[in-house]
Amino acid sequence: PGDSPPGDGDDGDDAAGAPAAAEDLGLTDAGDIDVDALVFRPGVDTPVNFLHVRRVRGGPANHPRAKALLDGWKRCGELFVCPAGSNDDWYWLYAAVASGDDAFLVSNDEMRDHAFQMLPAPRLFAKWKERHQVRFHMSAATGLEFYHPPPYTACVQEGRDGDWWLFPGDDGEWTCAVRK
Repeated sequence: PGDSPPGDGDDGDDAAGAPAAAEDLGLTDAGDIDVDALVFRPGVDTPVNFLHVRRVRGGPANHPRAKALLDGWKRCGELFVCPAGSNDDWYWLYAAVASGDDAFLVSNDEMRDHAFQMLPAPRLFAKWKERHQVRFHMSAATGLEFYHPPPYTACVQEGRDGDWWLFPGDDGEWTCAVRK
């Protein structure tokens, strides 16, 4: 937990993984479903998969295994299909933020374009991402691995007494800088 997944994390690596990872697991037989994002609150909600309409109609979505997977998500209320002509990223991003402080977004999308559009509060958006984005990696060797955010922030924290607390080192000890 808290480790970075392999790869460069460029935008476009979303919740179904990069095409190479899907091929490693033999998922191309089920069609390239390529989930855009998954939003969930552990122990509270059923996860919701967000897909653009172009990913649920025609092409790979017509494969029998892909159809079965999509139908299962629909029956369980685990699928939200974003309409044509809209940016599906805004749907899953809104759902993740609106789901509350205990919600997580599973996606490798770096959301660089969203941070820019969140001006004048890009730092607030960066803090939200640090606390709520779960990254993943998929391969035949390891299966599906999730990388949860760390339980602490890497940002310097200022205490009520004016002392500065820094995130823990490899030995687990916290560093404190005291003002004199």
